[in-house]
This record gives sequence, C-alpha cells and structure tokens, in this order.
Amino acid sequence: MKTLQKLALIAILFAPFWLKDIVKASDLVLTPATQSQMKVESKQGQKSCSISGRLFGSGIERERSYYVVPSDSENDSPSSKMARVDSSNPSYRLSSLPAGRYVLRVFRSESGSLLPVKTFPRQREVNCSSSAIRNVDFEVQ
Repeated sequence: MKTLQKLALIAILFAPFWLKDIVKASDLVLTPATQSQMKVESKQGQKSCSISGRLFGSGIERERSYYVVPSDSENDSPSSKMARVDSSNPSYRLSSLPAGRYVLRVFRSESGSLLPVKTFPRQREVNCSSSAIRNVDFEVQ
C-alpha cells in the first residue's frame, strides 16, 4: 500500500472518533458585537510595546555591528527579536514585543557568535507595557 492510501484508510477508520467533538453550526448562537466592544477587544489584544534607544561612547568601533537583545527577566531566556545597530547609525528600536519585563544587553557578532560588549550600564531592566519606551541608552566602553 502506498503512503497516501494508508493515510486515507486511517482517516476513514478514525473519523467517527474525531467527528464526535465537532459542534454543529445549528448549535451555535451568534450575537453581533457593537463597534465599541470591538474597539475594547482589539485594545486588550494588543498588549505589546516598543523599546528604543541608542549606543554611544568611545568604545564604538567603526565598521562593526552591535545587537541589542532583550531577555525575559524571569528566566533569562533571550527573545527571538533583536535590534541590529550599525556604528554609523547607533540608534535601535525593538517593536511588537509582548508586554512584560525585559533585561536588555548589548552584544557584537564575531565568527558567527554573539559576544557581550562592555557597556555602562551593563544591562537595563525595562518594564514594557502597552506603550513606547524611549531613551534606553548604553555607553559602549
């Protein structure tokens, strides 16, 4: 038997078990939402923020890229988002972050790895709510 035939046979055999949990459309009751209810729900669903700042100082090397990386302050796991900062334009912006507390650190890329950069302060803890947080700056030493 080919793989596709086997999958079809499995689907036919298990269909009664899968279908018992499906609700019929006639059992559902739909009520229209008002415009104000939709606005409130969309605002509650956003719960994201942005963090921006810049790197400055005598330690910034020309022709080098830096990365500002947010980590979850609870378990120190790095976020999948990071901001790349060029020495020619040392500003950064992290947007669409889920609300929460973050620890920001600066890294540089070398041989495919991210290495920590000596900065002051070494790290910045930010409580990110549903607004923009500005001027989270680092002095590169």
